[in-house]
Amino acid sequence: MTHLILIVAWLLVCGSGVVIAEQKKGPRSTHPSKYTTVEEVKRHGERTPIKLTVSEIDDRSLIAISFNESMMKKPENDTCQVKIRVEAFQTKGGDRDRIAPIDNYVARNTDDGRDEEVSNFRYRDKPYDPKNRERVPNTIIDPNRLSEKDVDLIEIRIINLKTRERLVFFLRLREFGWRAKMTDTFMFFNRKGGDPKKGVDAVKFSPAAGVTFGTSFLPRNGSNARKFWQELRPGFGLNASILNWKDRAFDAETGQVSDTTTGSKLNVGLGVQFSLFNNILMFTYGVNLQAERNRHYYGIGISIIQLNGAISEGRQ
Repeated sequence: MTHLILIVAWLLVCGSGVVIAEQKKGPRSTHPSKYTTVEEVKRHGERTPIKLTVSEIDDRSLIAISFNESMMKKPENDTCQVKIRVEAFQTKGGDRDRIAPIDNYVARNTDDGRDEEVSNFRYRDKPYDPKNRERVPNTIIDPNRLSEKDVDLIEIRIINLKTRERLVFFLRLREFGWRAKMTDTFMFFNRKGGDPKKGVDAVKFSPAAGVTFGTSFLPRNGSNARKFWQELRPGFGLNASILNWKDRAFDAETGQVSDTTTGSKLNVGLGVQFSLFNNILMFTYGVNLQAERNRHYYGIGISIIQLNGAISEGRQ
């Protein structure tokens, strides 16, 4: 009798275990959110699930879309309940264009009669019908191969055409990590040791245009420290500027300054540069390569191009 009770108890526990496992697996569904996974595939192969419908990703990453058929609702009365369409759009400025091709789902100029033609594109919608060997394949979108460069936003739509249920993601492309770039500069320089009595032009925050070859850093969202550095977005590099210092010739024996200038009227300044806010605000310390005396200077300035880009981005 004792053995019989133990056997019954063991069957009940095992049976409960099966039920629990099925509950964790979850019921089959027609909604794409139940069986679709969208991941960012980083340059080194790391895959990170994109869980928020509005997210940021590295512009060098791939976007992987995968489907779990075990979570899709099975056909009923020989009629499939899930038929997947994948479409994507790229936005730059105020222009929104369709992304094509997308492997397995969107093609250009194909003569496949089963596809639905929309303008110059054809959709290759995928029904889930395992009995008829109709499967839903995975796909990848590569932002590096988009027709437009420096795209602001990618919109991805996964639609079940049978029920019109959909899953939509808006992915903003960001330049995460260290990025090298060249940008314009408009600086105000202050010369160290300027003395007109000795023929050394006193440069007090004189304006000068130039260019910076450097890098800036943008960390991903995360801790408060990362958010702080993401707002600052620091950088460093090398700045070259066109200066207009007008030094006079100085005779050390007589202690007199002549009326003629020395060297070229246009001077080249070269210095190290530190920046904030993605190269918008810049600081530099350098030397005038043409000056004979008191060559060192420091300055502060901005990049007009970067500032204009930040203003445009804020308006979107």
